[in-house]
Amino acid sequence: GASSCGSSDAKYKIWYWDINAQLYSICALATAESVDGVNWTNDTTLSQSGTPLVTGDCGTDGGTGWNRGSYGPVDLFYQPGVSNVGADPWAYSYVMYYDGTDGSSEVTGLAYSSDGLSWSAYSTSPVLDKGGGNAWDCDDAVYGTVYKDAYGYHFWYSGGGGDNGS
Repeated sequence: GASSCGSSDAKYKIWYWDINAQLYSICALATAESVDGVNWTNDTTLSQSGTPLVTGDCGTDGGTGWNRGSYGPVDLFYQPGVSNVGADPWAYSYVMYYDGTDGSSEVTGLAYSSDGLSWSAYSTSPVLDKGGGNAWDCDDAVYGTVYKDAYGYHFWYSGGGGDNGS
């Protein structure tokens, strides 16, 4: 969707954790755009509809569950020319893996959007949950890179807890 050279239209978009926003609310997730990739404008807090990404609303701290709050996006896919209808997240222009936290651990959720601003979570459960017992990822399973190739999707991620890999 990049505009022609010399245009004042945004060529870049970024989704990020707004460190100054309330952690336990959807306000922690935001987006901005840029013409040059250096100077960013149109800072906008994301909104949610349907299944919530984060259970806390802006201005409140009343959320509960694995997605009580968020430390922001993990990875985002942009897919122009898709239908933007139905229950399959991959049928939408924007697909985002994001951090969900209950205040003591972090896991990965999946959300989708037709415009990159209003999002719906794919599930009420994380798509990548923490491991059990003393697994290397028994407290946290989040952050990394999602990569798609001919064999499917691959997720390299950070984990924490247990004996920390020793």
